[in-house]
Amino acid sequence: MIRARRLVLALAALAGAPALAAGALQDEEPPLADLGRPLVHYATIARNDGAFRRLWIDEASLARARRGEPLPDGTTIAMETFYGPQNRATVFTKLKQGSAWLYGSFEPGQPDWTGLKAKTVCHACHIDAAEDLTFTLPVLAKFGETRSVARLLCDQPGRVPCDATFYDHAGAP
Repeated sequence: MIRARRLVLALAALAGAPALAAGALQDEEPPLADLGRPLVHYATIARNDGAFRRLWIDEASLARARRGEPLPDGTTIAMETFYGPQNRATVFTKLKQGSAWLYGSFEPGQPDWTGLKAKTVCHACHIDAAEDLTFTLPVLAKFGETRSVARLLCDQPGRVPCDATFYDHAGAP
């Protein structure tokens, strides 16, 4: 019953979503920009304000990711942000060193993974993630099992993260 209700709510949200958000869920995303490292696309999350995010991880970490466990040391994640199909915004980055995450960002097409820091605005938000300071961990685990890119619609605008149940439901086996 709860699962059916969530599906109805998700479809209703998609029906009223801006065209860009719906397009982001239909493989109509802009081509890959240079991220400076070889990464694998594991999810696209459209937002209710028409923006969307494209998430990437390094292959070695993906191969070692296990459901319910923290990501391995050396994990590299990038999040491209878009405010329109041709309007790329900041690329946010995170790198795991030991048990700590370092965060950074760069402009599209100008990859720069230097100067990553532990205590940033990114960390202040990710402290609320249910596991390993990574909101999309359940989605990432499912991608590792299926190799099917998740295409999700979050009912939150901008930088407001969806709640943990959103990601848990999306990553359910």
